[in-house]
Amino acid sequence: MGYDLHITRKDCWGEEEDKRSISILEWKAYVKSDPEIFLDAENPDENNYLYIRADANWPL
Repeated sequence: MGYDLHITRKDCWGEEEDKRSISILEWKAYVKSDPEIFLDAENPDENNYLYIRADANWPL
């Protein structure tokens, strides 16, 4: 099973880009710090990442 997840500071992810938007540089820095998030090799694009948890603890 898969999900689309939109990480944002905005009230709604579909709003136009503004000062609350997460920059691509900020996102890439975060991805480097989190071993559970990585680029999706089957869908290579800077917008396609996978989040994989090794255990059943889902804090989201």
